Formats: sequence, C-alpha cells, structure tokens
Amino acid sequence: MAERSLKDRALALLARRDHSCLELRRKLATHGEAAEIEEVLARLQELGLLSEERFANARAGSRSQRFGDRRIRHDLQQAGVPSTLIDEAVTGLAQTELERARNVWQKKFGEKVGAGPQTAQDYARQARFLSGRGFGADTVRRVLREMPDDAPDNADAI
Repeated sequence: MAERSLKDRALALLARRDHSCLELRRKLATHGEAAEIEEVLARLQELGLLSEERFANARAGSRSQRFGDRRIRHDLQQAGVPSTLIDEAVTGLAQTELERARNVWQKKFGEKVGAGPQTAQDYARQARFLSGRGFGADTVRRVLREMPDDAPDNADAI
C-alpha cells in the first residue's frame, strides 16, 4: 500500500477542522521534509484551503462560549496566529466578555446560589473559577457583584 502524500495528509486534516499553519506544519513534520511541507502549505493557502483568518475566527467563536478573552488570545497565540488576526477575532465575537462571563457563571453557579456569592469563600471560589476560564479581573468583579437579574451591586452580601 502506497504512502499517502503530504498534500493528501494535509487535506485529510483540513477536512476535519480548520488548522493554523503552525499546527499543520507540526502534524506533517514527521511525514516529510521541511521544504516539501512549506511547499504544500503555500499551495493550500493559494487555493484558500488553509487560512489563518478563518482558523482564528472559528477557534475564537467555538471557545467564546466557555472562555474569556485572555484564554482565547492565549490559545490563538499558541496556535501561531499573528496578533493582528487575534485582535480581529476576539473583537469580532458576537457577545461581549461580560455577557459570556455571566452565562458561564449562570451555568455553573446560578441555580445553586441564587443571588450571587453569599460568603467570602463562595466569592473567592467563584472568582477563581471565572479567572481560570480566562475572564479578566474587572469582568469577574462585575459578574460576582450583580444580582441574577442584572441589577447593580450586591456587595452587601459579601
């Protein structure tokens, strides 16, 4: 049985999902020489089958329901996406970071807690959870100090 060509391997990977150039380069590295890989990647880009912009927008969109801007930016940087495309992808998200943080918090704690964190321990635990998801400190504070119906400041409860 004949060995699959680099182009076939790349097309099979791209058929599953969009990849960044860096990801595809890494996945193809064990199957060919660097010059061959670069040639295949250049050809795929010419044909529009490999696009950093499309990858950045797709990855940011899929991650946006669970993660904050910091985490999305980090993931895209790790995938080798240029910073200008990262900025465009994060800016172009349908919801703001605050809206996404509210949704993530509501799914995890909303029904259990009722009106936000009731103790300092609850506040710290929920803040760590949201921070770990990549939401900024200001966003975390705003989410945890609001009532579930988006009324301002519930700081007396803490």
